[in-house]
Amino acid sequence: MGEYELAIDSFNQIIEHIPDETFSLNKIGSCYLYLEKYDLALSYFNKVLEIDSEDSDALLNMGLYYNDLEMYDDALIYLDKCIEIQPNDGAALLQMANIYKNKQDYHNALRYVNQALGQNPNDLMLQLTKNLLLSNIGEFEESINGFKSISLEGIDNYGLISMYYIYYGQALQTMGKNDDALGLYDEYLIKYDGFPKDEIQDEKDRLLILIK
Repeated sequence: MGEYELAIDSFNQIIEHIPDETFSLNKIGSCYLYLEKYDLALSYFNKVLEIDSEDSDALLNMGLYYNDLEMYDDALIYLDKCIEIQPNDGAALLQMANIYKNKQDYHNALRYVNQALGQNPNDLMLQLTKNLLLSNIGEFEESINGFKSISLEGIDNYGLISMYYIYYGQALQTMGKNDDALGLYDEYLIKYDGFPKDEIQDEKDRLLILIK
């Protein structure tokens, strides 16, 4: 049994005693969402919203659910309501930005990232997202300077480090700097030998196919 299945089992034990415990219901739904069991995830998020229609965690989770299904307009409806209830919810603001980025509405995406950064200016994921979006709207120099200003020293979170290289590489590609992007991917593959390589290798392989 994997960690998410174990988590589901643990939270279900709580639900057996407290059926309306929304924290556990949200967590079970989130686990199913990660496992891509979408119908089950939706059923748990709906249970929470039946108990409390303004539960911000459930509203955020519904946004994540619809984003996974690429139903972006539906996702925005739930995230709008989440932000209306919790205007400074950094996770909701970042997710809103990601959806607008997926819709290629980069100016709106940047607006939400800047709003989130106003609450948490040191959040690395927000900084990375902002720098990528700056490249999408043609602010190339500001984008590159932003990436260069970020130090990875002391960071041991694989996910954040890989996203730095992925987003920086994608920004360089947007600028037409394909050789620089390839060099960046190679830097990761060599420098972080003990970290997973699949995502960065996939980015490199896609770029190599694109420029052939």
